[in-house]
Parts: sequence; structure tokens; C-alpha cells
Amino acid sequence: MDNSVRIGNPPPPASAALAGSVRSLLRQWPLLVAGLGMAGLLLTLAAVLRQSVTQAQVRHATTAARADAHFRCNTMAGREERKDCRARADGLIVDTASSRP
Repeated sequence: MDNSVRIGNPPPPASAALAGSVRSLLRQWPLLVAGLGMAGLLLTLAAVLRQSVTQAQVRHATTAARADAHFRCNTMAGREERKDCRARADGLIVDTASSRP
């Protein structure tokens, strides 16, 4: 073991180390801002994609319900009955909020 005393600069005090870490963070502020911006953009993209999937599900459910209604209307015997039934089917609004898992 070496028991000799080393001569040189003493270690910096703890407050100097803290000031150095703050300075290093201040030098990296562009990276921090860019990271926060990217996180915000990713959250916005996720929200837009979620909304578009929901709209597609509603559109699909509405199309399927109208197709079923038109099929039922086409099986009716009277011409006026079919016409009235198709008019009601064209105004069909599907509520998909109650069928969510």
C-alpha cells in the first residue's frame, strides 16, 4: 500500500459540484426543449390516430346498419312500403357509444 501524501489541487467543495451540474444542464437546454417538443408531438399524434379509429368504427357501424335496413326494405312486398322504408333507412343514425367495451 502506498501511504504517501499526494500534493495537488484539493477536491472541489460540494457546492461547486452542484453548480457544475446546473451549468451542464443549462448547456443542454436545446436538447431538453427538443425532447419535450417531440413528446408533445407524439401525444398529439396518438390522440389524432385514436380519434380517426373511432370515426372509422362509427362509419363502419353506420354503413352496416344501413345495408341491413336496405336489405329488409327490399324484401317488403309493396312499392310504397319499400320507398318509405328506404327513406327511414337513409336517415338512420347508429349509436356506438353504448356498445363500447
